Amino acid sequence: MKEVTALICDVDQHAGISPDTDPVDAESSRYDYLSEHITNPDGIYFYTLLRAKDPKEASKMLADEAKEMKLEKCDRAAALEAAAKE
Repeated sequence: MKEVTALICDVDQHAGISPDTDPVDAESSRYDYLSEHITNPDGIYFYTLLRAKDPKEASKMLADEAKEMKLEKCDRAAALEAAAKE
């Protein structure tokens, strides 16, 4: 599960998404990339739950999972938290 969490946390880097990418295109690219690369059933379940949450809940859920997996940082959780504040 650590690999899946790390992949979600760093999805923008892996999918080639920059701050200049249109938000709709960025979300589509994230979904496409993660759908192709998450093959573990537990990972698929986690990602499905994550996508069903609003940005605030998703940020907390992902940050908590990253902490549990002992990841140093989670850029996607930080981005979701920032989006929740907008």
